[in-house]
Amino acid sequence: MVNVRTRSVTFSMRRPKLDEWRGDGPAPRATLQGEHPDQEYRVMSGMLINLIIQIISGAIGGHVAAGAAKTIDLGPLGNTIAGAVGGGVGGQILGMLIPLLANSASAPDIGSIIGQVAGGGVAGAILTAIVGAIKNRAAA
Repeated sequence: MVNVRTRSVTFSMRRPKLDEWRGDGPAPRATLQGEHPDQEYRVMSGMLINLIIQIISGAIGGHVAAGAAKTIDLGPLGNTIAGAVGGGVGGQILGMLIPLLANSASAPDIGSIIGQVAGGGVAGAILTAIVGAIKNRAAA
């Protein structure tokens, strides 16, 4: 057990057993146990937080790219979907290429979060531009 003290509440976090890490069952979950036995709080995975940041920034990047160049505009829903997919996929690839960005899963700091936002936004803008150009070329 690891005790974590936040403000006036002390939580104890149960470390998963070795068997839980081998794949012999469900994935281990990080939970925080409150002072009372019936208080339990789940902690969101760092990888999931990274993916959410990348998807949101990719959607914003898709809208920015479509606003900057009207020839690649896919409409509001198309820009959002293309940007979100580009941000999620491109951000994950960028996280594999630059380990500093993937490090925010274990210890989030402002530098790695800014890197996730920038990588997701740029990837979302690029995919929106590619899909918009292909759509316009097919329509012409």
